[in-house]
Amino acid sequence: MLRYNQGEPKARVRSRSLALHPRGASLTTAALPRLLLVDDEPAVIEGIVRKMRREYEFFSANDGVQALKVLKQHGPMHIIITDMRMPVMDGATLLAQVAALYPDMVRILLTGQTDLSAAIAAVNEGNIFRFLVKPCPSEVLRAQLKAALRQHELITSERVLLEQTLRGAVQTLSEVMALALPEAFGRATRLRERARCLAESVGIPDVWRVEVAATLSQIGAVSLPDELVSKLYHGRPLTPDEQATVDRMPGMAIDLLKPIARLAQVCELIKVGFAPEKQGVPASLEAQVLRISTDFDALTNTNKTPHEALEELRRRGFEETLVDALTTLVAKDGVKGGVTEVSFRDLRAGMVLAEDVYSSSGTLILARGHAIRANVIERLRALQASLGGRQTLRVRLPE
Repeated sequence: MLRYNQGEPKARVRSRSLALHPRGASLTTAALPRLLLVDDEPAVIEGIVRKMRREYEFFSANDGVQALKVLKQHGPMHIIITDMRMPVMDGATLLAQVAALYPDMVRILLTGQTDLSAAIAAVNEGNIFRFLVKPCPSEVLRAQLKAALRQHELITSERVLLEQTLRGAVQTLSEVMALALPEAFGRATRLRERARCLAESVGIPDVWRVEVAATLSQIGAVSLPDELVSKLYHGRPLTPDEQATVDRMPGMAIDLLKPIARLAQVCELIKVGFAPEKQGVPASLEAQVLRISTDFDALTNTNKTPHEALEELRRRGFEETLVDALTTLVAKDGVKGGVTEVSFRDLRAGMVLAEDVYSSSGTLILARGHAIRANVIERLRALQASLGGRQTLRVRLPE
Protein backbone atom coordinates (compact mmCIF):
# COMPACT_ATOMS: atom_id res chain seq x y z
CA MET A 1 0.00 0.00 0.00
CA LEU A 2 1.32 3.42 -0.92
CA ARG A 3 1.21 6.11 1.72
CA TYR A 4 0.72 9.81 1.00
CA ASN A 5 1.20 12.95 3.03
CA GLN A 6 -2.01 14.89 2.61
CA GLY A 7 -1.58 18.32 1.08
CA GLU A 8 1.98 17.72 -0.14
CA PRO A 9 3.29 16.80 -3.60
CA LYS A 10 4.29 13.16 -3.34
CA ALA A 11 7.39 11.69 -4.93
CA ARG A 12 7.18 7.92 -5.03
CA VAL A 13 10.15 5.76 -4.22
CA ARG A 14 11.70 4.33 -7.36
CA SER A 15 10.76 0.76 -8.17
CA ARG A 16 13.91 -1.16 -8.99
CA SER A 17 14.54 -4.10 -11.27
CA LEU A 18 17.74 -6.13 -11.35
CA ALA A 19 19.36 -7.14 -14.61
CA LEU A 20 21.33 -10.35 -15.03
CA HIS A 21 25.04 -9.88 -15.69
CA PRO A 22 27.89 -12.23 -16.59
CA ARG A 23 29.52 -14.02 -13.70
CA GLY A 24 31.71 -11.69 -11.68
CA ALA A 25 29.84 -8.54 -12.73
CA SER A 26 27.89 -6.57 -10.16
CA LEU A 27 24.12 -6.12 -10.18
CA THR A 28 23.01 -2.62 -11.12
CA THR A 29 19.73 -0.77 -11.01
CA ALA A 30 18.18 -0.21 -14.41
CA ALA A 31 17.06 3.33 -15.06
CA LEU A 32 13.27 3.29 -15.17
CA PRO A 33 11.07 5.69 -17.13
CA ARG A 34 9.60 8.38 -14.88
CA LEU A 35 5.82 8.71 -14.78
CA LEU A 36 3.72 11.32 -12.99
CA LEU A 37 0.20 10.27 -11.94
CA VAL A 38 -2.30 13.01 -11.10
CA ASP A 39 -5.69 12.07 -9.62
CA ASP A 40 -7.74 13.20 -6.65
CA GLU A 41 -8.66 9.56 -5.95
CA PRO A 42 -5.70 7.83 -4.22
CA ALA A 43 -7.15 4.41 -5.05
CA VAL A 44 -6.70 5.05 -8.78
CA ILE A 45 -3.03 5.94 -8.31
CA GLU A 46 -2.44 3.01 -5.97
CA GLY A 47 -3.97 0.57 -8.44
CA ILE A 48 -1.74 1.70 -11.31
CA VAL A 49 1.42 1.70 -9.19
CA ARG A 50 0.67 -1.73 -7.73
CA LYS A 51 0.41 -3.31 -11.19
CA MET A 52 3.37 -1.54 -12.81
CA ARG A 53 5.75 -0.73 -9.99
CA ARG A 54 8.58 -2.73 -11.60
CA GLU A 55 8.23 -0.91 -14.92
CA TYR A 56 8.24 2.77 -13.94
CA GLU A 57 9.47 5.23 -11.34
CA PHE A 58 6.25 6.78 -10.09
CA PHE A 59 5.53 10.28 -8.82
CA SER A 60 2.06 11.45 -7.85
CA ALA A 61 -0.09 14.46 -6.98
CA ASN A 62 -3.73 15.05 -5.99
CA ASP A 63 -4.39 17.99 -8.33
CA GLY A 64 -2.88 20.11 -11.07
CA VAL A 65 -1.24 22.66 -8.79
CA GLN A 66 0.53 19.93 -6.82
CA ALA A 67 1.58 18.27 -10.08
CA LEU A 68 3.31 21.45 -11.25
CA LYS A 69 5.10 21.64 -7.89
CA VAL A 70 6.31 18.06 -8.29
CA LEU A 71 7.64 18.84 -11.77
CA LYS A 72 9.37 21.98 -10.54
CA GLN A 73 11.02 19.99 -7.74
CA HIS A 74 11.92 16.81 -9.61
CA GLY A 75 12.18 17.96 -13.21
CA PRO A 76 10.36 16.74 -16.31
CA MET A 77 9.16 13.14 -16.56
CA HIS A 78 8.79 10.86 -19.55
CA ILE A 79 4.99 10.67 -19.21
CA ILE A 80 2.19 12.37 -17.28
CA ILE A 81 -1.23 10.76 -16.78
CA THR A 82 -3.93 12.95 -15.29
CA ASP A 83 -7.59 12.69 -14.46
CA MET A 84 -9.88 15.22 -16.14
CA ARG A 85 -12.09 16.28 -13.22
CA MET A 86 -10.07 17.44 -10.22
CA PRO A 87 -10.31 20.29 -7.70
CA VAL A 88 -8.24 23.47 -8.13
CA MET A 89 -7.18 22.72 -11.74
CA ASP A 90 -8.70 20.27 -14.22
CA GLY A 91 -6.65 17.83 -16.28
CA ALA A 92 -6.95 19.66 -19.61
CA THR A 93 -5.68 22.91 -18.08
CA LEU A 94 -2.82 21.07 -16.39
CA LEU A 95 -1.73 19.37 -19.62
CA ALA A 96 -1.83 22.67 -21.50
CA GLN A 97 0.59 24.13 -18.93
CA VAL A 98 2.78 21.02 -19.02
CA ALA A 99 2.91 21.27 -22.84
CA ALA A 100 4.20 24.84 -22.53
CA LEU A 101 6.67 24.19 -19.71
CA TYR A 102 7.88 20.67 -20.54
CA PRO A 103 7.15 20.05 -24.23
CA ASP A 104 9.02 16.73 -24.34
CA MET A 105 6.71 15.12 -21.78
CA VAL A 106 4.11 12.80 -23.31
CA ARG A 107 0.66 13.70 -22.00
CA ILE A 108 -2.23 11.27 -21.39
CA LEU A 109 -5.69 12.25 -20.12
CA LEU A 110 -7.94 9.90 -18.13
CA THR A 111 -11.60 10.79 -18.46
CA GLY A 112 -15.09 9.53 -17.78
CA GLN A 113 -17.78 9.20 -20.42
CA THR A 114 -19.30 12.56 -19.45
CA ASP A 115 -16.01 14.37 -20.14
CA LEU A 116 -15.46 13.13 -23.70
CA SER A 117 -16.17 16.44 -25.39
CA ALA A 118 -13.58 18.22 -23.24
CA ALA A 119 -11.05 15.45 -23.88
CA ILE A 120 -11.58 15.63 -27.65
CA ALA A 121 -11.12 19.41 -27.50
CA ALA A 122 -7.82 18.92 -25.64
CA VAL A 123 -6.65 16.47 -28.32
CA ASN A 124 -7.57 18.89 -31.08
CA GLU A 125 -5.64 21.67 -29.36
CA GLY A 126 -2.55 19.47 -29.43
CA ASN A 127 -2.11 19.28 -25.67
CA ILE A 128 -2.36 15.48 -25.26
CA PHE A 129 -1.05 12.32 -26.89
CA ARG A 130 -3.91 10.02 -25.89
CA PHE A 131 -7.08 10.10 -23.86
CA LEU A 132 -8.27 6.97 -22.07
CA VAL A 133 -11.75 6.30 -20.72
CA LYS A 134 -12.19 5.22 -17.10
CA PRO A 135 -12.05 2.50 -15.99
CA CYS A 136 -9.07 1.62 -18.16
CA PRO A 137 -8.06 -2.09 -18.27
CA SER A 138 -4.46 -2.77 -17.24
CA GLU A 139 -3.49 -4.30 -20.57
CA VAL A 140 -4.81 -1.25 -22.46
CA LEU A 141 -2.98 1.17 -20.15
CA ARG A 142 0.24 -0.83 -20.41
CA ALA A 143 0.08 -0.81 -24.22
CA GLN A 144 -0.62 2.93 -24.31
CA LEU A 145 2.28 3.64 -21.96
CA LYS A 146 4.62 1.70 -24.24
CA ALA A 147 3.37 3.76 -27.16
CA ALA A 148 3.92 6.92 -25.10
CA LEU A 149 7.53 5.90 -24.37
CA ARG A 150 8.13 5.37 -28.09
CA GLN A 151 6.68 8.82 -28.72
CA HIS A 152 8.96 10.34 -26.06
CA GLU A 153 11.99 8.69 -27.63
CA LEU A 154 10.96 10.01 -31.04
CA ILE A 155 10.46 13.56 -29.73
CA THR A 156 13.74 13.70 -27.83
CA SER A 157 15.87 12.05 -30.53
CA GLU A 158 14.48 14.42 -33.17
CA ARG A 159 15.11 17.43 -30.92
CA VAL A 160 18.67 16.31 -30.15
CA LEU A 161 19.39 15.76 -33.84
CA LEU A 162 18.03 19.18 -34.76
CA GLU A 163 19.95 20.86 -31.95
CA GLN A 164 23.19 19.15 -32.95
CA THR A 165 22.66 20.08 -36.60
CA LEU A 166 21.86 23.68 -35.69
CA ARG A 167 24.79 23.93 -33.30
CA GLY A 168 27.14 22.59 -35.98
CA ALA A 169 25.83 25.06 -38.56
CA VAL A 170 26.19 27.94 -36.11
CA GLN A 171 29.73 26.85 -35.24
CA THR A 172 30.68 26.80 -38.93
CA LEU A 173 29.12 30.22 -39.45
CA SER A 174 30.96 31.67 -36.45
CA GLU A 175 34.30 30.29 -37.68
CA VAL A 176 33.76 31.86 -41.08
CA MET A 177 32.80 35.18 -39.48
CA ALA A 178 35.85 35.01 -37.22
CA LEU A 179 38.02 35.36 -40.31
CA ALA A 180 36.28 38.62 -41.24
CA LEU A 181 35.68 40.05 -37.75
CA PRO A 182 38.11 38.46 -35.29
CA GLU A 183 37.43 41.04 -32.55
CA ALA A 184 33.68 40.45 -32.59
CA PHE A 185 33.84 36.69 -32.74
CA GLY A 186 36.65 36.50 -30.23
CA ARG A 187 34.20 38.08 -27.81
CA ALA A 188 31.42 35.77 -29.04
CA THR A 189 33.59 32.74 -28.24
CA ARG A 190 34.30 34.01 -24.73
CA LEU A 191 30.62 34.81 -24.19
CA ARG A 192 29.54 31.37 -25.40
CA GLU A 193 31.85 29.50 -23.02
CA ARG A 194 31.02 31.69 -20.04
CA ALA A 195 27.27 31.63 -20.75
CA ARG A 196 27.29 27.85 -21.20
CA CYS A 197 29.02 27.30 -17.85
CA LEU A 198 26.69 29.73 -16.07
CA ALA A 199 23.56 28.22 -17.65
CA GLU A 200 24.61 24.76 -16.52
CA SER A 201 25.44 26.05 -13.02
CA VAL A 202 22.01 27.62 -12.44
CA GLY A 203 20.07 24.72 -13.99
CA ILE A 204 18.76 26.26 -17.23
CA PRO A 205 17.31 23.32 -19.21
CA ASP A 206 17.96 24.44 -22.82
CA VAL A 207 21.63 25.36 -22.58
CA TRP A 208 22.03 25.02 -26.36
CA ARG A 209 19.75 28.02 -26.90
CA VAL A 210 21.93 30.18 -24.64
CA GLU A 211 25.07 28.95 -26.43
CA VAL A 212 23.68 29.74 -29.88
CA ALA A 213 22.44 33.18 -28.79
CA ALA A 214 25.86 34.04 -27.33
CA THR A 215 27.67 32.75 -30.43
CA LEU A 216 25.52 34.78 -32.83
CA SER A 217 25.08 37.84 -30.64
CA GLN A 218 27.93 39.75 -32.26
CA ILE A 219 26.93 39.07 -35.87
CA GLY A 220 25.48 42.57 -36.10
CA ALA A 221 29.06 43.88 -35.99
CA VAL A 222 29.34 43.13 -39.73
CA SER A 223 27.47 46.40 -40.34
CA LEU A 224 29.75 48.56 -38.15
CA PRO A 225 32.63 50.68 -39.49
CA ASP A 226 36.07 49.20 -38.82
CA GLU A 227 37.06 52.08 -36.55
CA LEU A 228 33.96 51.60 -34.39
CA VAL A 229 34.56 47.84 -34.19
CA SER A 230 38.09 48.49 -32.94
CA LYS A 231 36.93 51.02 -30.33
CA LEU A 232 34.09 48.78 -29.14
CA TYR A 233 36.11 45.61 -28.63
CA HIS A 234 39.15 47.30 -27.16
CA GLY A 235 37.12 49.08 -24.48
CA ARG A 236 37.72 52.63 -25.71
CA PRO A 237 35.09 55.34 -24.97
CA LEU A 238 32.35 55.80 -27.57
CA THR A 239 30.62 58.99 -28.64
CA PRO A 240 26.83 59.18 -28.09
CA ASP A 241 26.23 58.54 -31.81
CA GLU A 242 28.58 55.57 -31.78
CA GLN A 243 26.87 54.15 -28.67
CA ALA A 244 23.49 54.51 -30.38
CA THR A 245 24.84 52.53 -33.35
CA VAL A 246 26.18 49.82 -31.03
CA ASP A 247 22.81 49.65 -29.24
CA ARG A 248 21.24 48.73 -32.58
CA MET A 249 23.51 45.68 -32.98
CA PRO A 250 21.07 43.15 -31.46
CA GLY A 251 18.38 44.29 -33.89
CA MET A 252 20.80 43.93 -36.79
CA ALA A 253 21.65 40.40 -35.65
CA ILE A 254 17.97 39.50 -35.38
CA ASP A 255 17.28 40.81 -38.90
CA LEU A 256 20.06 38.58 -40.25
CA LEU A 257 18.91 35.50 -38.32
CA LYS A 258 15.11 35.72 -38.67
CA PRO A 259 14.96 33.78 -41.97
CA ILE A 260 16.65 30.74 -40.35
CA ALA A 261 14.15 28.10 -39.20
CA ARG A 262 14.07 27.26 -35.46
CA LEU A 263 15.94 30.41 -34.45
CA ALA A 264 12.87 32.38 -33.36
CA GLN A 265 13.51 31.71 -29.66
CA VAL A 266 17.20 32.49 -30.09
CA CYS A 267 16.30 35.80 -31.74
CA GLU A 268 14.02 36.68 -28.83
CA LEU A 269 16.80 35.79 -26.39
CA ILE A 270 19.25 38.04 -28.25
CA LYS A 271 16.68 40.86 -28.25
CA VAL A 272 16.22 40.69 -24.47
CA GLY A 273 19.66 39.51 -23.34
CA PHE A 274 21.60 42.07 -25.37
CA ALA A 275 19.26 45.03 -25.00
CA PRO A 276 20.93 48.37 -24.15
CA GLU A 277 22.10 48.65 -20.54
CA LYS A 278 19.72 51.57 -19.90
CA GLN A 279 16.79 49.13 -20.13
CA GLY A 280 17.95 47.47 -16.92
CA VAL A 281 18.53 43.84 -15.97
CA PRO A 282 16.25 41.48 -17.95
CA ALA A 283 13.65 39.42 -16.08
CA SER A 284 14.33 35.93 -17.44
CA LEU A 285 17.27 33.95 -16.08
CA GLU A 286 18.35 32.91 -19.60
CA ALA A 287 18.59 36.55 -20.67
CA GLN A 288 20.42 37.48 -17.46
CA VAL A 289 23.04 34.80 -18.21
CA LEU A 290 23.75 36.49 -21.54
CA ARG A 291 23.74 40.01 -20.11
CA ILE A 292 26.01 39.23 -17.16
CA SER A 293 28.45 37.40 -19.45
CA THR A 294 28.56 40.40 -21.79
CA ASP A 295 28.86 42.96 -18.99
CA PHE A 296 31.67 41.02 -17.30
CA ASP A 297 33.60 40.83 -20.56
CA ALA A 298 33.10 44.56 -21.19
CA LEU A 299 34.10 45.55 -17.63
CA THR A 300 37.27 43.47 -17.60
CA ASN A 301 38.09 44.87 -21.04
CA THR A 302 38.21 48.37 -19.54
CA ASN A 303 40.98 47.54 -17.05
CA LYS A 304 38.70 46.56 -14.17
CA THR A 305 39.90 43.55 -12.19
CA PRO A 306 37.61 40.50 -12.11
CA HIS A 307 36.80 41.29 -8.46
CA GLU A 308 35.84 44.88 -9.29
CA ALA A 309 33.72 43.69 -12.21
CA LEU A 310 31.87 41.17 -10.01
CA GLU A 311 31.12 43.83 -7.40
CA GLU A 312 29.78 46.14 -10.08
CA LEU A 313 27.55 43.37 -11.47
CA ARG A 314 26.19 42.64 -8.01
CA ARG A 315 25.24 46.31 -7.64
CA ARG A 316 23.40 46.25 -10.98
CA GLY A 317 20.80 43.89 -9.58
CA PHE A 318 21.47 40.53 -11.22
CA GLU A 319 20.14 37.41 -9.50
CA GLU A 320 22.35 36.61 -6.51
CA THR A 321 22.62 32.96 -7.53
CA LEU A 322 23.88 34.04 -10.94
CA VAL A 323 26.50 36.42 -9.56
CA ASP A 324 27.61 33.71 -7.13
CA ALA A 325 27.92 31.22 -10.00
CA LEU A 326 30.00 33.71 -12.00
CA THR A 327 32.19 34.36 -8.95
CA THR A 328 32.82 30.62 -8.61
CA LEU A 329 33.56 30.34 -12.34
CA VAL A 330 36.05 33.24 -12.25
CA ALA A 331 37.77 31.78 -9.18
CA LYS A 332 37.99 28.40 -10.88
CA ASP A 333 39.55 29.97 -13.98
CA GLY A 334 42.07 31.77 -11.79
CA VAL A 335 43.08 28.61 -9.97
CA LYS A 336 42.99 26.45 -13.07
CA GLY A 337 45.34 28.73 -14.96
CA GLY A 338 46.63 26.33 -17.55
CA VAL A 339 48.08 29.12 -19.74
CA THR A 340 51.35 28.18 -21.40
CA GLU A 341 53.41 28.96 -24.46
CA VAL A 342 53.54 26.36 -27.22
CA SER A 343 55.26 26.29 -30.57
CA PHE A 344 53.21 26.37 -33.75
CA ARG A 345 54.24 22.78 -34.33
CA ASP A 346 52.77 21.73 -30.95
CA LEU A 347 49.37 23.38 -31.38
CA ARG A 348 46.56 20.90 -30.74
CA ALA A 349 42.78 20.96 -31.21
CA GLY A 350 41.01 21.87 -27.97
CA MET A 351 43.48 24.55 -26.92
CA VAL A 352 42.17 28.12 -26.57
CA LEU A 353 44.08 31.24 -27.51
CA ALA A 354 45.05 33.21 -24.41
CA GLU A 355 46.12 36.29 -26.38
CA ASP A 356 45.23 38.23 -29.52
CA VAL A 357 47.23 37.20 -32.57
CA TYR A 358 48.35 40.06 -34.85
CA SER A 359 50.14 40.09 -38.17
CA SER A 360 53.44 41.98 -38.51
CA SER A 361 51.44 44.90 -39.97
CA GLY A 362 49.23 45.10 -36.86
CA THR A 363 46.13 43.43 -38.30
CA LEU A 364 44.23 41.26 -35.82
CA ILE A 365 44.04 37.71 -37.17
CA LEU A 366 42.48 35.82 -34.27
CA ALA A 367 41.22 37.12 -30.92
CA ARG A 368 41.91 35.64 -27.52
CA GLY A 369 39.34 33.08 -26.52
CA HIS A 370 39.23 31.54 -30.00
CA ALA A 371 38.94 27.75 -29.79
CA ILE A 372 41.70 26.08 -31.76
CA ARG A 373 40.49 23.49 -34.25
CA ALA A 374 42.26 21.63 -37.04
CA ASN A 375 41.49 24.31 -39.65
CA VAL A 376 42.74 27.05 -37.28
CA ILE A 377 46.02 25.17 -36.72
CA GLU A 378 46.57 24.91 -40.48
CA ARG A 379 45.85 28.62 -40.91
CA LEU A 380 48.19 29.71 -38.11
CA ARG A 381 51.02 27.54 -39.38
CA ALA A 382 50.53 28.91 -42.89
CA LEU A 383 50.58 32.49 -41.56
CA GLN A 384 53.51 32.04 -39.18
CA ALA A 385 55.89 33.86 -41.50
CA SER A 386 53.63 36.96 -41.46
CA LEU A 387 53.40 37.07 -37.66
CA GLY A 388 56.61 39.00 -37.14
CA GLY A 389 58.83 35.97 -36.65
CA ARG A 390 56.88 34.58 -33.71
CA GLN A 391 57.78 31.04 -32.69
CA THR A 392 55.22 30.45 -29.91
CA LEU A 393 51.68 31.32 -28.89
CA ARG A 394 50.12 31.65 -25.44
CA VAL A 395 47.24 29.19 -25.12
CA ARG A 396 44.98 27.79 -22.44
CA LEU A 397 45.27 24.04 -22.25
CA PRO A 398 42.11 21.90 -22.36
CA GLU A 399 40.92 20.45 -19.05
